[in-house]
Amino acid sequence: MDGAQIWKAVVSAVGTAATYLWGGWDAALTALVLVITLDYLTGVAAAWRQQRLNSEIGAHGLLGKIGILILVALAHVLDGLLGASEPLLRTAAIYWYVANEALSITENLGLMGVPIPPQIVEALERLRERGEEG
Repeated sequence: MDGAQIWKAVVSAVGTAATYLWGGWDAALTALVLVITLDYLTGVAAAWRQQRLNSEIGAHGLLGKIGILILVALAHVLDGLLGASEPLLRTAAIYWYVANEALSITENLGLMGVPIPPQIVEALERLRERGEEG
């Protein structure tokens, strides 16, 4: 097997695992992966700017991000066990985490000195509260 064939096999395996674990790769999961990545990167940038960069804290944060993906997989499995015709728990979990991570990104940017419009913070907080309610 050459490098191209190995790459195709790896991409196929990852795609199959994503479909099994998270119910497929859709816009919601794309948004979740994006905000998880941006939150981690802006967190590292904020810590660097404040001269508080710490590899142990960074590793802990990375484990938390993996935990989010595990919980979304669990929500997908629970949807199946409950016989849901739509991915209700999975979608609710993803939306809640997207709002939570987006709020964290906003906080990180604020720590870096980026001015944040208050309307954005309010909207993200309302979205997170809705996720906590239902």
